[in-house]
Amino acid sequence: MKILGIDPALSSLGWGIIKLNHPKINYIASGLVKTHPTELMYKRLSYIANAVQNIIELHDPDLIAMEETFINMNASSSLKLGYVRGALMSLIGRFDKPYFEYKPNLIIENLRLFDKKVRNRNNLCI
Repeated sequence: MKILGIDPALSSLGWGIIKLNHPKINYIASGLVKTHPTELMYKRLSYIANAVQNIIELHDPDLIAMEETFINMNASSSLKLGYVRGALMSLIGRFDKPYFEYKPNLIIENLRLFDKKVRNRNNLCI
């Protein structure tokens, strides 16, 4: 199963593709989609959507996961993040792929646990 993970952002969106072959997790690809702050909002959103569309078409993931919005003290930043997420959800809907959202702290904690297991396993091998 191939999974596309998206960390949405207006200036620098992060993405990664992994393949699950239980119990293995294989890295496929990752990258950033960057936009320039002086560009108009609708052009930035279009650029992001087109870039993610190309990623989906190239890698054909079985499901797509995106980080949930967290509301911070800067309302303008939260609103802009909502624009990006909306553009991406519309795109994902057109591909009819299973879609899931995860809280940022849940993702970070799972990565920490995974990294700890890998390090412990490597230490045992040594």
